[in-house]
Amino acid sequence: MGIDVPESWDPDDLSADEALDLMSRPRRRNVVYALLEADDETLTRDELVNILAAGRREKAPDDVEDRVLRTIAESLDHNHLPKLDEVDVVDYDRESNHVELGSAAEDVAPLLRFVPEDE
Repeated sequence: MGIDVPESWDPDDLSADEALDLMSRPRRRNVVYALLEADDETLTRDELVNILAAGRREKAPDDVEDRVLRTIAESLDHNHLPKLDEVDVVDYDRESNHVELGSAAEDVAPLLRFVPEDE
């Protein structure tokens, strides 16, 4: 994990309620997990879709149905990435389709310790 997860939580950018609300959705948690595990904490939106689709179904991305990929892409584009980008947990560049961890990712990372990745 690229971000050091402290024992106590002292957020700089997000309130506890904001952070808990953001991370209450499994897809958003999985976005942050995927970015933390990425080599340079950056992925394209398509890479993120494939990771989320394959991870949830324990399949290779090529084995996931197109409609499932479209559903994940739409939920990321219209819901999860804009919400995470709005509070700087991620930086989402729609033109280049790149997603990377933002400065407020450090505020939500400690919460990930309490929820298993596969939940």
